[in-house]
Amino acid sequence: QSYLGSSKMGYIWVEGNDLCFINAQQWRHNILGDWVSNSPGVSKAGTMWIDTSNNLHWVTSTGSDMVSHWKVKQFGSVFSNGPTGTVYAGTNKAGYIWVDNEFGLTHLSYIGYDGYKYLTGAGDNPYA
Repeated sequence: QSYLGSSKMGYIWVEGNDLCFINAQQWRHNILGDWVSNSPGVSKAGTMWIDTSNNLHWVTSTGSDMVSHWKVKQFGSVFSNGPTGTVYAGTNKAGYIWVDNEFGLTHLSYIGYDGYKYLTGAGDNPYA
């Protein structure tokens, strides 16, 4: 990990096999992920998507499909762009991804296929 400052906060990219991001505390994090396939169905390294089971995937620099090791359906926060108390962003927002600055500060947030906010990040699930 390295401290990169607020000008880099929120950057998300693929480097090698890892999904990297600068968290809301301005530190670089690497998500190692779990290997899924050598044939992800897309050929562009760095491509990210949410599957129908609400998992975050990315294509590595060598073309493999990786998936985040853990995810948590939101339980202690609301959809960041919604009104107070809103927990459902809607399926029209599925696939939105951002660096969370509402809950945890060290996670990626995304809207799942089901329209709800999910958290994921580096290491093991801190909420298990």
